[in-house]
Amino acid sequence: MHYWRITSPKTDLGDKMLYDPVLALNKVNENSDHYTTLIYHLLNDYKMAHNGKEGLVMVSFDTELFGHWWFEGVEFIKQVVKKFATYLPEVERMTAGEYIHTYPPKEAIQIPESSWGQGGHFYVWNNHLTEWMWPIIHACEKRINKIADKYPEIPEDKLLHRALNQMARENLLLQSSDWPFLITTWQAKDYATDRFREHVDRFEKICDMIESGNIDDAALREIESIDNCFPVIDYRVYQSVEEGVIPQQSKKLAPLYVD
Repeated sequence: MHYWRITSPKTDLGDKMLYDPVLALNKVNENSDHYTTLIYHLLNDYKMAHNGKEGLVMVSFDTELFGHWWFEGVEFIKQVVKKFATYLPEVERMTAGEYIHTYPPKEAIQIPESSWGQGGHFYVWNNHLTEWMWPIIHACEKRINKIADKYPEIPEDKLLHRALNQMARENLLLQSSDWPFLITTWQAKDYATDRFREHVDRFEKICDMIESGNIDDAALREIESIDNCFPVIDYRVYQSVEEGVIPQQSKKLAPLYVD
């Protein structure tokens, strides 16, 4: 449900206009037309200027804004994809992972540290208020790597397989950057602290069950019912890879990246 139009960046809530879904969708259609046309001309101009060499446009979106701050973001992306497929099929579309898999990099560059956080650094996540969290996070990283390495192939034991995948879910959830961010900004300090500790506790409980070989189905189901995001997660993404090798190029993990 969306009640108000943005109207203008400086408009107070009491002065905002009512949200008009028809007007908004018309604007999405207009924006997606402009966007696809812009991408097409960028690639075409590059090709003409470089003797027929194909160009590459890297498109990145802050997707947490879709349906949230940018209410029509999901519909915009949907229309862009459909318009490329329907009207501009010559423009090849792929994910970053698919591109790297198709065109393995031949060299690397050194990228300076930076973030979107305050000052362009990492203070909002790593400071005197949150420094206690990082040893816990790193310990969980080491533990999940060790366990995942013991099961290079998906086990036939379905209960064990579920536990391994739930372990991976909890690890992702405890690593959420929202927790230290909310602690630093004091927006929801107690809530963020509790959520972090809860995911760590569930992660450790599952790891204990896996390592002991005694997985409690009822306990696992309870955790699965609470944290059921990432339904197609594969714990094997946490298996060790050779230094300098990205997962998409690891033969051991190749099945994860096959369509």
